[in-house]
Amino acid sequence: MNLDTTADVRRGLATAFKALVVRSSRWLVELAERCGWQGLYAYKKISELASTFQGNSVAESDTLVISIRLASELLAQKYCLPPPGDRTSPLAMYERGVFNEMAARMATLPNGHRSSEFNAAVLPRCRTMVEAIGQRMAYEVALHSGNVIPEVLDLFEKCCLHTTLEPMDSTKKLQASVINAGCRFSRPASSRRAPVIIAAVLLISISTYFLHSLNDQHSIPPHIWQISLPKANGMNDSVIWTTMERISTWLALNGGHTYNSFVKSHYGNTSDVYHTYEQLSNAGMGSSLLRYLLLEAGGGIYTDLDTIALKPIETWVPGHLRSHVRLVVGIIYDQQDHAPPKDKAYPLQFAHSTIAAAPGHPVVHNMISQVVTSMRRPTAQDGVDEAKDRPSNLDISYLTGSAVWTKVLFDYLQSINSDLTDIMSFSYLERPTLCGDVLVLPIDGFGMGQNLSGSTNNGRIPDNALASRLIPS
Repeated sequence: MNLDTTADVRRGLATAFKALVVRSSRWLVELAERCGWQGLYAYKKISELASTFQGNSVAESDTLVISIRLASELLAQKYCLPPPGDRTSPLAMYERGVFNEMAARMATLPNGHRSSEFNAAVLPRCRTMVEAIGQRMAYEVALHSGNVIPEVLDLFEKCCLHTTLEPMDSTKKLQASVINAGCRFSRPASSRRAPVIIAAVLLISISTYFLHSLNDQHSIPPHIWQISLPKANGMNDSVIWTTMERISTWLALNGGHTYNSFVKSHYGNTSDVYHTYEQLSNAGMGSSLLRYLLLEAGGGIYTDLDTIALKPIETWVPGHLRSHVRLVVGIIYDQQDHAPPKDKAYPLQFAHSTIAAAPGHPVVHNMISQVVTSMRRPTAQDGVDEAKDRPSNLDISYLTGSAVWTKVLFDYLQSINSDLTDIMSFSYLERPTLCGDVLVLPIDGFGMGQNLSGSTNNGRIPDNALASRLIPS
C-alpha cells in the first residue's frame, strides 16, 4: 500500500479490495460443487482455499459495514478513489452507472444521508457499489499486467456483470451500452453461471496485483489543450513566430501527448453551458470558460499560448502519486507580508493559465457551474461593477478568471480538509503539497520570473519550475 496517499484513500482501496475478494471467494463453494468428489480431495486445494477465504472474511469483520462507510463518503464527495483508466470499458460504465443512480436518489432525499430514507434507498446498494469499484480495478490491473489472456479477461468481465447487475433503473440502458461496447452476453443472468468457476480462479490469480500496481496508472490523460479565439472586433491575428516558438516547447518536451488548438468549440446546442459560452463576447472570458469545458470533458493539461514548457509533463507528478493526483494547480500570486494590492481579489491566488486535471474533476465541474450561474446576471456580489458597459480585467477575474478559480478551488480543498481555514495556509509554500487528490505547486511551479510573491527572478530556472508565463499574471 502506498503510504504517500491520504489515509482515506488507502482505507478506501483496502475496502474495495476486501469487498471484492470476500464476495468472489464465495464462488469457491460452487467451484467445489461442480467438481464433485474432486472438489473435496486435499491435493486439489479447493476446500482448503475456501476455508482460508472464509477465515479471512471473519477476521476482516462484516464487509457490509465498511462498504457502507466508503460508498457514503464517495457519494458525499469527501474524497475520490483512482478513476478508471478507460471510462468506456463495460465495468467502468457499470460502476459509473451505479454511482450516478445512487447520487441521483440521494439528491432527492430531504434529510440527506442521515435519514431513514437514505437507509432504505441507498444502504442496501453500498456493497454492490464498492464491489463494482473493485471489479473494475481488478480487471484494469490484470489487463495492464499482460499476464492474463484476453479470453479469460473477457470471461471475468461477463461474470462480474452477470453477478452484480441487479434490478436497478439503469440496468437496461447499461446492458445495452455494454453490448454495444463489444461484450456479448452468451446466456441470461439468471442461468447457472458455469463461467463463474473460471472467473473465481482468475480473481485469485490477479488479486495480488490489485493494490500495489495502481502506482503506475495515470489519472490525468496525455492531452495538451491551447486556445486561440477570434478577437471581439472580428479581426483574426495570424499566429506569430514567437507564439509558434512557445507552442514548440510543449511539443518538444511531450511527444507522447496529443495536441489540440481550438478556435471555436461547441459544448452542446441546448445546454445552459452552451448558451453561456455563445453569449460571451469577451475573448478572454470565452477562453476561460472553454478551458474548463475541455478539461471536464477530456482531461489533460490546459496552458495559455503565452506559456512555455520547462519540464516534461510526465515529471510533474511523482511516480508514487500518479494514480492519486487528479488535479495539479500552481500558486500564481502570494501576498506574503506585503500590503494587499488593488488588482487582486485574494491575498493568495492560484493560476488558471496552466491546469492539469483528470476528466470530470469536481473542481472543474463546480467552476463551470459557477461561471454559468454568475453570467446569467453578474452582480456586485460576484465582484462585478454593474455600471460598466465592458468588463474590466478585475471583472473578468471575478467572473471566469483567477479570482473565481481560486475561490472554487479553495472551497473544494476546505471540503476535504477542515483544518484549512485560511487561504494563506499555502503562503510561502516551498514544495509540492498533496491535498486530497489535488497537488498544489509552489510559486515557481507555474509562476517563476515575477518580481513579487517570492518568485525566482535571478535569470536562472529553478529545479521546481514546470512551466512559465512570459507575461506573468
